Amino acid sequence: MKKVLLVLAVLGIFISQSTVAEAKKVYVKWGATSVRSGLYANTVAMASIVNKAYPGELEVTVVETGGYLENIVRIQKKSIMMGPADAAAGYAAYEGIID
Repeated sequence: MKKVLLVLAVLGIFISQSTVAEAKKVYVKWGATSVRSGLYANTVAMASIVNKAYPGELEVTVVETGGYLENIVRIQKKSIMMGPADAAAGYAAYEGIID
């Protein structure tokens, strides 16, 4: 019986700490492309959907960038958390041939 109570107490501690961790709001910077491109508008729309789906939990901010290659550079520098890229930009990053 003591083991069961101990296990329940430990589970209670883990559950209470996980709910505290879930209460923190997460801020995400999502790199897009130029404001003039259609991909930027799509990224803004997707960010809006995510923000509405997770109010108080997640806030996505769209950041204008120079394009796919710059998105990878900014992800490496941790100035954005995610953004679109193509195979050529991914290859350049993998080979280390980007500025």
